[in-house]
Amino acid sequence: MSKVVVMVSGGLDSAVVVAQALEQGHEVVLLHVDYGQSNAAREMVAVRDIHGWAFWRDHRSARHDVALRDVFAASAITGGHAPPAVTSDRDAVAAAATTVPLRNVVLAVVGAAVAVRVGAAEVHAGVQGADDSLYADSRWESIAATAAAVEAGSGGAVRFVAPIAAWSKARIVRAGADAGLRLALLWSCYGGGPAHCGACGACVKRRRAFVDAGVDDPTPYLPPRTTTQ
Repeated sequence: MSKVVVMVSGGLDSAVVVAQALEQGHEVVLLHVDYGQSNAAREMVAVRDIHGWAFWRDHRSARHDVALRDVFAASAITGGHAPPAVTSDRDAVAAAATTVPLRNVVLAVVGAAVAVRVGAAEVHAGVQGADDSLYADSRWESIAATAAAVEAGSGGAVRFVAPIAAWSKARIVRAGADAGLRLALLWSCYGGGPAHCGACGACVKRRRAFVDAGVDDPTPYLPPRTTTQ
């Protein structure tokens, strides 16, 4: 099999894509991008753990880190801001606050540039597609356009692949558990505190996914916020 670059955030989606690529026999290069996200330090801890797990599976596995802190517009998940608490991951107001415009598009192009440099034929990303996604760069039309741009811009040398785009979050959790990933150490929360906040959109989605998957959730969450009268 070929060498592939896998975009890793330290979360469930990208960790499962790493496991999938290794299972398919690819030589994997894990690429983490610091774009100014508030949880960058916590992401890196998880990324190092994923790389250690991948290296244990295949000693060819490597890791690259890239910084793009001044590229994206400010949002509730960049620049040290606290993410808004939600009751549902379909909260449109919270989604607007946590949007990082064109993030998936830019990261795919960065991944493709690294792929050319390291001699990889593909860039894999854990983006999930949906026509009704609250995030424009996660919609099917954006994924297809990004794939076309990467292939054209690289002269056909690199393909952009979103292998779990049609998967449910519950299926991703089950796949991670089946692959033996250390799920408790994967970081999904928009915040960068000592544990998952349990209240942001990413945490709400993660919690529900474990329930839907029928898998015990090993994630350490902070206690619910309380208010004083």
